Amino acid sequence: MGKLLTATMMSLAAQASFAHPCNGVDRSLSERQKASFAPVLEKHMRAEFDPDLTTHIVVGRDDVLGLFRAQGWYIVYANNHATDDPYLFYSTDPTKASRYVGAWAGGASADEGAQIQAWVTQEMPRIPKVLAECFAWYVTRGLNE
Repeated sequence: MGKLLTATMMSLAAQASFAHPCNGVDRSLSERQKASFAPVLEKHMRAEFDPDLTTHIVVGRDDVLGLFRAQGWYIVYANNHATDDPYLFYSTDPTKASRYVGAWAGGASADEGAQIQAWVTQEMPRIPKVLAECFAWYVTRGLNE
């Protein structure tokens, strides 16, 4: 019985060490959220970008492409039709925020996960660890999953 218990405990520990990097992160995005986020994201991006570019920034419901949410923080992925599609970081619901706290756009290679996670936690020190880990994994390895 002791050997069986030990084997079971070792198996559970091994499974836990291979848990998906986004466990604990809500990735669901409803049509209602897309509709409510779109005008807010557009407003926030227009306020941050060069005035010459802002006339080209447009975010519609179908341009809200993804969502990562954990412990009150949000990362929203959107197409703005003017720049590389950004991931916008919010420390609260975007519809209640006056602006995003950080943004990331561009590509990443599979071996850059640690650097991206370090950048996220440096730029947004209060972001939940699970959200930073999930984001770094997603942009380096998870896009094709």
